[in-house]
Amino acid sequence: MSVSVYQQNQPTANAIYAKNTVPVLILEANEGVYVRIIFKIPADQDWEPSNLVFEGSYTPDFDGLITLDFNELYEPYLKTKFPFTGTEILQDRYWCWFNIVWTGISSETSDNVAFKVANATVAPSAVFATWVGSNFLTNQPVEKRTTLDSPELLSWFDGAYGDLVLKVRWYPKAGGNDDVTLFTEDDDDYSDYGALCYTVDVSYDRLIQLANYLPGSLRDYYDLILIDGKGNELMTQRYVFGKRSGKEKYYLFVNALGGIDTLVCQGEHTLQPELTLNIGKFGRQFVPIDDAENTKQWTQQTGQMPYRWRDWFYELMTVRQGVWKYANGDLQGIVLKTSDIAMGDSGQLASATFSYIATDGTRSNGYQERDPVLHQSIVEQAEEMEDKTKVTSISFEQNGQNYETEAIEIPANKVYVTASGNGEIYCIVNGTLVSSFDPSTDRMPVIIEIDPGDEIQFLSQVDVTDRLTINYYPVNDTTVTK
Repeated sequence: MSVSVYQQNQPTANAIYAKNTVPVLILEANEGVYVRIIFKIPADQDWEPSNLVFEGSYTPDFDGLITLDFNELYEPYLKTKFPFTGTEILQDRYWCWFNIVWTGISSETSDNVAFKVANATVAPSAVFATWVGSNFLTNQPVEKRTTLDSPELLSWFDGAYGDLVLKVRWYPKAGGNDDVTLFTEDDDDYSDYGALCYTVDVSYDRLIQLANYLPGSLRDYYDLILIDGKGNELMTQRYVFGKRSGKEKYYLFVNALGGIDTLVCQGEHTLQPELTLNIGKFGRQFVPIDDAENTKQWTQQTGQMPYRWRDWFYELMTVRQGVWKYANGDLQGIVLKTSDIAMGDSGQLASATFSYIATDGTRSNGYQERDPVLHQSIVEQAEEMEDKTKVTSISFEQNGQNYETEAIEIPANKVYVTASGNGEIYCIVNGTLVSSFDPSTDRMPVIIEIDPGDEIQFLSQVDVTDRLTINYYPVNDTTVTK
């Protein structure tokens, strides 16, 4: 009695697969076979019996073969988590281990294969692990358009590198570039996982607060670059910043690679309520009974889509691993219902329409549409939203032998100070001297890093009559508190 793999048709041990590309296991047997599948999340060290996914017995067909296709079985154990805005997250369920064990029922000869399955359905390369190990988990275009309010999340799968650093590369209008570290990988548990998947919030509103320049002095594009421990640039994603029109709606979805992409729609957004009432007759009266259902359906037009977005929208409507709507700083899960796309439309869509309902019906009224025409033009609103730079001026006053300014509270991570005159100026934050500069010799503006809400004050020991101008980009839309 014997059980063996037919023509080596089985997953490769320790290999990483997209969840629909795991080879079908075909056994050649002249007896019945007992099959068990156990899974473990990456950090687990042992195959726990409680993690049993499947068990069952099979008998060979007339050719002596047993075909075991478990592709759809892996999906419930894989997920892409959504991080809170302004943070990063380790996707500890982006991939899982699976171990298939098969045993001959009478001979009790046993064999097994352990492999990894990722929360992805396809990759542009036949070798999935090779592609995801050298590309961001995004199907975004090479240049992704973004706005101040657009939520953007960038993910990557690290199966080989470790000690990775994600940097933002800004391009000042004066020339050159300036790199700012956004995220450093903590590989303390790297040996437990064997491979890591991270998702980082890379929204423009967050990144600009970390820049060493004011928004107006930067070009309207920037790069996200992943760098290994040897300084090699592994992956690059470019973002192009654009003004808002005031009509944008943002939809986030888990793409075919298991990352999270954002679709920006500029078309009409309407509510189409569908009301279903269950009616009961009591005497001569017809009244709705308690389980009346009230479903609100929303319809979104994409507006004119650039050519490179069309396959991307087609993916949103077909993958459907998870979809959210983002509005007013709030995130809500939605369920796609209908659309006007058809098979073969992926490369031809100039615009499209789709409908959806909220996963939580009690919150379906939570999105209040703001009509900018009520108080100002759309153009004025766009300019107001894009330019959040605040400016304030403070003056020196004599205090004994010194000259000092009043202390003011700044809701920012850094301030840009411009001053003129002669003599050294001291910067005091929360009563502690942190730095000094000389307007006659130092390049202006001077950058001073602070924590939001710190009180900042300036002191000089010479007769200073000029005012100091302070520019800063607030972490929230507040003004200076004096």
